[in-house]
Amino acid sequence: PAGAATVLKLDPGTVQLLPSEAEQVVPVFLRDDGSPGSGSSITWQSLQPAVASVSNTGMVVAIAPGQGLVQATAASGLVARLPVQVAQAEFAFTRTALSLSPGTVDSVHAFVPSQHNRILAGAALQWRTVDERVARVSPLGVVTAVNPGKTQVVASGFFQEHSIPVVVHRPVDALDLSPPVRDPVTVPIGGAIKFQAKAVAADGTPVPEAVANFEVADTAFASFDPASGTATGKKIGTTKLRVHGPGHGLDTAWTLNVIAGGIAADVPRVGLGIGARRK
Repeated sequence: PAGAATVLKLDPGTVQLLPSEAEQVVPVFLRDDGSPGSGSSITWQSLQPAVASVSNTGMVVAIAPGQGLVQATAASGLVARLPVQVAQAEFAFTRTALSLSPGTVDSVHAFVPSQHNRILAGAALQWRTVDERVARVSPLGVVTAVNPGKTQVVASGFFQEHSIPVVVHRPVDALDLSPPVRDPVTVPIGGAIKFQAKAVAADGTPVPEAVANFEVADTAFASFDPASGTATGKKIGTTKLRVHGPGHGLDTAWTLNVIAGGIAADVPRVGLGIGARRK
């Protein structure tokens, strides 16, 4: 019939999972020109059931580490296969810590570093906080700050458990930024410039436990090291160094102009006697 599909594809094209993790696979029917075609019923089959299983709706469930293969066969005779890689890998958090003021919210995301930094679905983990008087966490990993103090958010699943520290601090009214954001900052290739964003309360006192997060808009031009607070030029061009403050309306950005080089001395130290000269 007109519009009948000639190609069956599966979305996603490959699947990486942790043991007991599941992912929904969707069949896609296409015509020769790549446009959508009319579909038909699908029969699903796991060719390595010891590694992964598949339901009659295309839900793939990881069973044990190994290489698996899922096959989809359409009533029209079209066939597609999906590689499934199951590994017992550690997951981690995209953030090292959370810093919030009472009443604010933030999200914790988990990922698998050894699987191309694949993000895990929040609902795939079990979430809890050590002290709910300080902060609460939803089943999807959304953290709500309650009262000033310190606690931890704990995520468990896939036969492992990890935690991230959470600090709930006094409300932050402003950020004391250095250098000022009103002027572009020149960064030589290979050179490093230090940036600071100190949190300040409404009464002008510092809130040292409040943490600001830095992010380079285009990492092809510059990188940022949170440990030292320095941005390093990588390629000639312009990008933004964004700072996300721990409070509403505290986000801003510096403009970074990366240039070919800066000025440096050819020797680190010079010793001179009285009346002596050196170039």
